Parts: sequence; C-alpha cells; structure tokens
Amino acid sequence: MSQSKEQKNTGLIDSIQSEVSREASPLLEFLVRNSKKIALVALLVIIAAAAYGGWTVYSEGQLADAREQLGRLLIKPDSEAKLAELEKFAAGAPAELKTGAYLALASGAAQAGKHELAARAWGQVASLNGAPMHFAAQLGEAAALKEQGQGEKALGLLDSMLTGVPAEMSPVLNSAILDLAEQLGQWDRALQACNDMLNDANV
Repeated sequence: MSQSKEQKNTGLIDSIQSEVSREASPLLEFLVRNSKKIALVALLVIIAAAAYGGWTVYSEGQLADAREQLGRLLIKPDSEAKLAELEKFAAGAPAELKTGAYLALASGAAQAGKHELAARAWGQVASLNGAPMHFAAQLGEAAALKEQGQGEKALGLLDSMLTGVPAEMSPVLNSAILDLAEQLGQWDRALQACNDMLNDANV
C-alpha cells in the first residue's frame, strides 16, 4: 500500500515537472539564447545608475566647493587682483552661482572705477536673468557705459529697453533717459522722456 502511494506521488511529480518544463522551455530557450545581451543590458543599467548617483554626489560637492570659493573671494579686501579672480571665477562658475558672482564683480568694478569691466559684468547678469533682474542689470550696464564716456551707446541701450518694460519700471527708465539726454544735449529726446513720465503719472 505504501509502495503504491509512493509510485502515485512519483508519477504526479513527474507529470507536474513535465508540464512546467513544456511551458517554461520557450522562456528558458529565450534566456539561454539571449543571455549575453541580457547580461550586457543589466550591466549597462547598473553602470548608468552608479554613474548618475556618482555624478549627483560629485555635482553637489562641486557646488559646495564653488560656494566656499566665492565666499572666500568676497571677504578679500578690494583690489585689482580680487576683481581679476572674481572675473575668472564668474566665467567658470556653476549656473547657480553665476548671477551672484557677476553682481559682485559689477559692484566691485564700479567702486574701483573699472567701468568697462562693470559694463561687461552687468551685461552678463542681464543675459542670465529674466525680468526684473534683466531690467535692473541693463540699467547698471547703461550707467557703466555713461561713466566710460559712451553716453550715446548708453542712451541707445536705454531706448531699446522701452519695448516691453514693466509698467511699474517705466518711470525709472524714463527718468534715466531724461537725465542722460539732458547731459548729451538731446533736448527733443529729453522732452519726450519728460512727457512719457507725465503720462505715466496720469495713468
């Protein structure tokens, strides 16, 4: 009775194994046939994941180092060497720090009377940012151009800003145009700016 039961169990197991084998064999054949490709894809996924994780850590580390470097630069006494270092740093700074670095450079250059450098730095700030920072940076660039004796170029820049200027900034812009136009003796342009300011006040 026991032997008969064992034979039945053995037959049942063999039957199950044969069924599983028949159903699993296409998958097994596929795995065996493509094992090298599958292993390669898996390896590439692992490498990509490791590389991404490593790059994220590396990027965060680089940004922290750059912040520390900028901080050390900003606390240095004002000098031409400091401006040169700031300019070099700003050119290669991470995107998150570029605006701050160029703002520091523009301010330091203006205080040192390096108006050409200040104009370049303000131009970089304008190119990196949207309104309202873009607008403020262009005003800074125009002021630096004026200090260089390039009043005509500065006035041209201010005039170009009239298109698309935020309504709340229009009086500031027209005031700058009025002041510069008077200095250049362009009385018609100064009068137009004055009229625009009056119109802004009545809106």
